[in-house]
Amino acid sequence: MKKLKKICPKCGEKLVNILYGMPSIEAIEAEKQKTLYLGGCEESEKDPIYHCFKCNRNYYKNLKEDNRNV
Repeated sequence: MKKLKKICPKCGEKLVNILYGMPSIEAIEAEKQKTLYLGGCEESEKDPIYHCFKCNRNYYKNLKEDNRNV
């Protein structure tokens, strides 16, 4: 079964997952390649899980935009 790519509802670019917690060297490299977004060391259930590098927006699982300051 193929995984569907998540697409930014604002600009149409591919969304990447947001990783929370202390990042590994591989995670830092993935962020440089824009295949992962580092969300910070602390995580809560209210944090978004997707990021769009093109328009710098974060989204929740239902692709509702996070309106907090990024």
